[in-house]
Amino acid sequence: METTASQRFCEAEEKASEVTKLWADGSCQGPKLVSKLGEHGLGGLFEIVEKPKDIKRFTVLYRRWVVERTFAWMSQCGRLAKDHERSLASSLAWCQLAACRFMTRRVAREASH
Repeated sequence: METTASQRFCEAEEKASEVTKLWADGSCQGPKLVSKLGEHGLGGLFEIVEKPKDIKRFTVLYRRWVVERTFAWMSQCGRLAKDHERSLASSLAWCQLAACRFMTRRVAREASH
């Protein structure tokens, strides 16, 4: 069974009820998604990050850099640099381990200052 974007957003909200904003790129702006999120009361949390219409050149999009930076950090882990995993659960576990590694380093760095 295929999982839709609206199901993913609803699952995320259930697991982390303190979430106050969900950012997504332009590929997630279909009318079906917006209506489904509205049905679940998540319409106010959802915001599409779009490139300004009057700009024709490259520009850093608001909040989009957070996702790109996270992907860059994840690719520093050799196991995550390529798609070696056979199962989604295994890939998710490695992503969670990488995130723990980054957070541990950040806490250690702040504690030493």
